[in-house]
Parts: sequence; structure tokens; C-alpha cells
Amino acid sequence: MRKMLPGFGVVGTPNSVRAYVPLLRSYGFKIVALWGRTKEDAAKVATELNIPFHSSNVDEVYFSLIFLYSFLH
Repeated sequence: MRKMLPGFGVVGTPNSVRAYVPLLRSYGFKIVALWGRTKEDAAKVATELNIPFHSSNVDEVYFSLIFLYSFLH
């Protein structure tokens, strides 16, 4: 049985995120949250990359990661 890797949140919305999110996923990492400087940037990139949660409030992203980690373990 393959061990499930933890979910990760991405901080920032530069163009490079469009390269490294698919790369991380190809290695089995689950990207579950994204933080962007503005709500609009976060929403746009999260939609493009199919990331389920996004926010411009870093505390919300951090909380979602803690919650998901504790829920899955």
C-alpha cells in the first residue's frame, strides 16, 4: 500500500506556481490550499490549477492545512 503524502498549501501566485504545482502533484503531493496577495489573484490561480481552497488571508490557509492534516490522520 502506498503511503499517502500530506497536503500542502502554496504561498504566492507568481508564474512559477503554474510549473511547480503540476510537478509536485506528479510526485504524489496533494495541493489543498493557495494564498495570494489579493483575493482575485488567489481565486484566479486556484481555479486554473484546480486547488480547492484559496484566500488572501494567510491565517486561513494555515488553518485549513492544520485542519486537513488532523482530519486525515
